[in-house]
Amino acid sequence: CFALGGARGVFVFLVQALIAVVVLEKANYIEHYGLTRAKLSNGSYAAVDASHSWDAPQFASNYLLFKLQRHADHHLHAIKPYQCLNATVTAPQLPTGYPALAFLLMFPFFWRLAIHPRLDEYQARCTTTASTKRASTTT
Repeated sequence: CFALGGARGVFVFLVQALIAVVVLEKANYIEHYGLTRAKLSNGSYAAVDASHSWDAPQFASNYLLFKLQRHADHHLHAIKPYQCLNATVTAPQLPTGYPALAFLLMFPFFWRLAIHPRLDEYQARCTTTASTKRASTTT
């Protein structure tokens, strides 16, 4: 960088690298916020599946971000090309697309206001489903 642009080139490179890391970490945070994997009796964690990442069905931002919002399908089929990822109806659903949520992340109160109702609803549904499965296997 220094050879091509001097001190200014190094500065621009470092700024763009910082921005890239922040964007990557925001996306990762949005994709997995509040979702956990069960700890198994042997100390390891349950296998990753669609319930461990958020999906967002918004058409425009899905194409703008090359279907990044189809993250649950990526968890189910890690080798599937990004352009072939599909919506996963069993995954938790984000209230809006990544661009709007990335903006909301800068304001924690509004982030929680937007995401916690969806998270609570999804966790309640998972708890009910797990209880139903346990009850049906014990009878």
